[in-house]
Amino acid sequence: MNKLTGYDEYETLYVRGYHRFSKAYHNLYDDISVMFGIYGINEGTKGEMSVKWEDLGHQHLTAKLCVYRDAMIVLASFNDVFQYIAKKYENKHYSEEQFCKCLDECGFIDLTEYERPLATRKEEMYKKQEEMWQHKQREMKLKKIIK
Repeated sequence: MNKLTGYDEYETLYVRGYHRFSKAYHNLYDDISVMFGIYGINEGTKGEMSVKWEDLGHQHLTAKLCVYRDAMIVLASFNDVFQYIAKKYENKHYSEEQFCKCLDECGFIDLTEYERPLATRKEEMYKKQEEMWQHKQREMKLKKIIK
């Protein structure tokens, strides 16, 4: 496959996407706000990079881009994103929200897990119910012993 997105020879779909870790139900990375790149829908990535906003003491947060070694070809394919930012903000400060809007407008898919998956919530619910049941059983045994 000579293009970065679309289906490969294994019929895995690759898309341009991003994760907003600052908004996800799980915050995997405290030091990364947004991770974006080209992701396989079922597995893997062709490369990704991260952006975080740092306080440099100028009363504004400044975006800092970190590109991982294996993502250089992906970085080169994101020229539209950087052209959009350069044109829209002309070296001005922009927020995480504005950056994600830029990604949306450039055709990226928001892959953020904003809520815990239902299966996980059900598992937690069952676990809590089981713990509560065990607690009640211990209470009943203690009451019988005390009597």
